Amino acid sequence: MSVCGTAFRVKSILLIHQTVHTGEKPYKCDECGKAFTDRSHLRRHQKIHTGQKLFKCDICDKVFRRSKQLAGHQSVHSGEKPYKCDECGKAFRVKSILLSHQTVHTGEKPYKCDECGKAFTDRSHLRRHQKIHTGQKIFKCDICDKVFRRSKQLAGHQSVHSGEKPYKCDECGKAFRVKSTLLRHQTVHTGEKPYKCDECGKVFRVKSFLLCHQTIHTGQKPYKCDECGKAFRVKSSLLRHQTVHTGEKP
Repeated sequence: MSVCGTAFRVKSILLIHQTVHTGEKPYKCDECGKAFTDRSHLRRHQKIHTGQKLFKCDICDKVFRRSKQLAGHQSVHSGEKPYKCDECGKAFRVKSILLSHQTVHTGEKPYKCDECGKAFTDRSHLRRHQKIHTGQKIFKCDICDKVFRRSKQLAGHQSVHSGEKPYKCDECGKAFRVKSTLLRHQTVHTGEKPYKCDECGKVFRVKSFLLCHQTIHTGQKPYKCDECGKAFRVKSSLLRHQTVHTGEKP
């Protein structure tokens, strides 16, 4: 487990992650001395010295190893959307987002779990699901029986019952139950927006905001009401809708 509590299944990924905290750059280029946190970044850099052909954007100088990557990137500057859905005519900059969008029309779920057969429209949804089958140790709350994959997640959850908020922002003094929420909050002060939409270039402070935003482009509505089958882009809209069935007044 890392300094910040993030857990990893593979030790090599943990070691790479830890350089975020230490600032260490153990991978050094023998040719020019430039150092990197990750071996893959060093390998990519070394291609500059090997004479391997790179494809450079004339507008922003970003470089790519493949001409197709450069072509896809250049549409950011041109605003071009060359990938068009034959079903509804909606156009996209990136082919992968078109393919994801097309499942809205076909109902296709091409990503299938080998363990239980459950199918998904998106590979990331399958990966998240597969963690159920990995046999990872789970941690259970004694009060409400909710289960978690990490002990730190359980500890954070238990503060719901205790009311404790141990993570405090040095900038404004606001306190939080969970460290990840504090880290997300701190971007309010730094102005950092590290999550960028490949389709329109819009940037976000929080990854979940980006994922929610991307459904505008794909048309996907992943949150479905078990009661009537109505689907929603955003979980909060589903929760609000469900009060129609429960009679609850939010």
